[in-house]
Amino acid sequence: MFLTLTLLALLAVAVFVLPWLLKNPYALVLVYILLICAIVGVNWYGGWKYDHDKEQRLAELGFVWSGGTEDKMFANVAPENMEEVTSIYNSQMGVGWPAKVIVTCIPLVLFSTIFYWLMAFCHRLVIKKKEKNKNL
Repeated sequence: MFLTLTLLALLAVAVFVLPWLLKNPYALVLVYILLICAIVGVNWYGGWKYDHDKEQRLAELGFVWSGGTEDKMFANVAPENMEEVTSIYNSQMGVGWPAKVIVTCIPLVLFSTIFYWLMAFCHRLVIKKKEKNKNL
């Protein structure tokens, strides 16, 4: 979901804001940096929120992280919720959410960079072509 919203924001900036930014190269770079920061920030928040929601759901179902052994951690869980708690607990093990976010951010930033500068280049070509046709 956050990935889709981020890509839509990138597309909106490229289509609607980029033509006005081409007049000032510093503004073009500044918007690019802000866009990349926004992409990374939204992706980071989404990864954290997803993990936090899982931990909250476990707490609601009676799971205790500081139990020590698995018997103590699952002691407060009702039998009808045991399958859900076990599933969420097992999905929490392994690679943490910061590593997942970093792995997601790398291709997203690369794609955004290529797309942004390709759009800037195409808009610049269109502007030059219009100016050339005006002069003729």
